[in-house]
Amino acid sequence: MIIGNTKNFAVEITLYEDHSPLLEGEFSYWINSEKLGENETVYLNDVYMSMIWFSQDNDRKYAEEIRGNFTEIFNELYDNIYNSEDFEGCPGRYDISVNICGGIGRYRVFYIEDNYYGYLLYKKNSNGTVNSFKIKKGKVGRALKEAFSVLDLMYENVHKGGIRSPSGNSKNENNY
Repeated sequence: MIIGNTKNFAVEITLYEDHSPLLEGEFSYWINSEKLGENETVYLNDVYMSMIWFSQDNDRKYAEEIRGNFTEIFNELYDNIYNSEDFEGCPGRYDISVNICGGIGRYRVFYIEDNYYGYLLYKKNSNGTVNSFKIKKGKVGRALKEAFSVLDLMYENVHKGGIRSPSGNSKNENNY
C-alpha cells in the first residue's frame, strides 16, 4: 500500500500474508521519487511503536525562517536532538526517522517547515550525503497520519483478537 505520492512524499507499507503478531512486512518512505528503505523484512509492530513517538511531536516542525546550507541544518538538528539537552535556537526538530534495525531504520529523516514550504532532510547512515527536498506544506503530515492509522488498525486487529489485518499490498497511490 502506498500512501501519498512517490514523486513528493509517500509511505509504503506491505504486510505479509503469513505474518505473526509481530506483523512482518516492509516499510519505506518515498522522497522525490527515491525509495528509502530496502525491500527487506521488518517488524511493522516496531515501526508502529516508533511512529507513536514522533506522531506526538509534530508541533516541533516549525522554524520561522529556514536559511543556509541543508547539511549544516541537518547536523544542527541531529546534534540538538541526540547530543544535547539545549534546543534553544534549533530550527524546528521534527524527527520522522523510524528507529528500527534494518530497512528504513538505516536512514535519518527530519522534516521542518517555514511560513511557506516544508523541507525533508535525510541521509543514509552516519556517512551518507545529506539530501533535501522542498515540498508543499501539509503533504508529509497527511501521509504520515494516514500511515499511522493503517498501522494502528493492523496492530489493533492482531493484538486485540480482531479480524486479520489488511494485507497492504495494493500499489494504489493517494495523491497528496
